[in-house]
Amino acid sequence: MIPNTITKHITDNRNYYLHTGILALLHLVGVLGFLSPWRELFLQLTPFHLLLVFGYIFVFQTQRDGTFIGFMFFVMITSYLIELVGVQTGMIFGNYTYGNALGLKIGGTPLLIGVLWFLLIYSIGIQLKTWLIAPIFKAVIGASMMLLIDLFIEPVAIDLGFWSWENDTIPIQNFVAWYFISFVYFLVFNKYHFAPNRIAPVIYWLQLIFFILINLFAFLMH
Repeated sequence: MIPNTITKHITDNRNYYLHTGILALLHLVGVLGFLSPWRELFLQLTPFHLLLVFGYIFVFQTQRDGTFIGFMFFVMITSYLIELVGVQTGMIFGNYTYGNALGLKIGGTPLLIGVLWFLLIYSIGIQLKTWLIAPIFKAVIGASMMLLIDLFIEPVAIDLGFWSWENDTIPIQNFVAWYFISFVYFLVFNKYHFAPNRIAPVIYWLQLIFFILINLFAFLMH
């Protein structure tokens, strides 16, 4: 485990802004990289980027207790299994297959897909936890934020070869499943108390801006 003194040093105000700037710069470099002649190299770095972002959430979590660790593994494992069933059967999201950009696959499903689900669910959930509204409405808003980012992820994912859809068509079923699975995760999230994590909300918005920019530049270049 990371000593509390190290966590406190990293998460103080000055270093918080420093690391926020580093994350923003990394996402900007990623946008430029995916649009550059070195696109394939940047694609190979995708798993390392996901793990780096995960590391930021983990380090900035001010209390890594059983609730946090339990929820983390719950989302990672169940989302991976859901994706595994989805790939094998086509019954959840529709008929799709994963490319190689997300790293090692088992059963045609990247192990890191669970990390991606956790990053998004937690980075949204932690910023909604302070809202003075009923948990059910937090789940509705959280799932809507997940749907919003997926609308921008899908075209990019197809173009970059993260995954592909049968007949190159994204089914409505995918968005419906994405929304309701996220909704359930937020219902679970809202049942527990999580210590503050200042970097988590930043990660969601950087990810959203990243995919919006990729889509925008792809549109302008075509």
